Amino acid sequence: MPIVRLTQVFRQTQQHAIVINAHQINQGGLPQLKRVCNKPKSDCLWLIAENPEYSVAGTRDIVTHFIQQLGFEPTRDVQVLCLMRQREMGTCNLNQVLQQLINPAHPSKAELVRGASRSE
Repeated sequence: MPIVRLTQVFRQTQQHAIVINAHQINQGGLPQLKRVCNKPKSDCLWLIAENPEYSVAGTRDIVTHFIQQLGFEPTRDVQVLCLMRQREMGTCNLNQVLQQLINPAHPSKAELVRGASRSE
C-alpha cells in the first residue's frame, strides 16, 4: 500500500502552529513546540511529565481547565496528538479519558458502542 501524505489543511488556517509543525515533520524536520505555560505564544503546546499517570492527569487538567481559561472550547478547538496507540498516553486510553471529560455518556443522548470504543 502506498504512503499517502495529506497536503490540504481543512481544520486550521495555514498560520496555526499545528499546521506549520505538520509540514515540518512531513519534510523530515522537527516540530517547534512550546511548553504549556500561563501565557502561551503558540497554539501548539506540549506537556512534560515524569510518568504516564502524570501525563494523563496533566492532559485532563489542560483540557478541562487551562484551555477554557485561554478562551477555547475543548469540544471545538482542541486536538490531542499521541505518539502511540497503546499504553496510558496512547490514543486508545486518551480517547476514552477525553470522551468522559468532554462528551460523557448520558441517558438523553444516543450512543453507539463498537468494540472497546464509543461514538455518537
